[in-house]
This record gives sequence, C-alpha cells and structure tokens, in this order.
Amino acid sequence: ETNHLKVAIKQRLEKYWNMGILIGNSDFEDYRVTLEIRLSREGKIVGEINPVSPRVPSGRYLRAFDQARNAILSAGRLLVDQKSLSILSEDKFAKGLKIELTFDPKKGFSY
Repeated sequence: ETNHLKVAIKQRLEKYWNMGILIGNSDFEDYRVTLEIRLSREGKIVGEINPVSPRVPSGRYLRAFDQARNAILSAGRLLVDQKSLSILSEDKFAKGLKIELTFDPKKGFSY
C-alpha cells in the first residue's frame, strides 16, 4: 500500500520538478534537500511544507528548497489516482499521511 502511494507521488512530482535554476552551478548535484509534507485523505497538501535537511536552508540550498516546494505546490493534489485515494481512506490514515521527500539532483526523488 505505502509503496503504491510513494510511486504515485513520485510520478506526479516528476512532472513539476524543475532543476533549471540549479543546473547553472558547477556543483548543482550537491544541493540535495529533504522536505516534510502532510497529505489529507483526499491527497491534498495540508499545512506548511517544512525543510528537514538542511533544517534552515540558505544560499543555493534555499534555491533548491524553493524549487522542491514549488514542484509540490504546482502539483496541487499529489495523489489523484483512485487506488491511492482508496488507500488513504483507510482508518490508519484518519489523520492523513506525513512523509519526507528528498529532492536529489543526482538521483531524483527518494523517501
């Protein structure tokens, strides 16, 4: 179940993540950021998108964080397929789903 949700989120976000602002830097691959989000049972983002690593992004990490956050916000609902929504409707997700997403220019998304 959780694996299906992760795949669905990854597929949705890949359409919106634009690394263009970082690619101009010679070391852009180093700017990996991890964010925490909470999803409602309807697959919508609830509350703030918080940085996890680095905890207080600055400089190019702040740019990387902004790009990752923009991808999440642009996607709107992260889970739109029927199977994902039925998984989220289960009792164990009564308070939604909290996840950490890592945006890595070298490897893509991870959890």
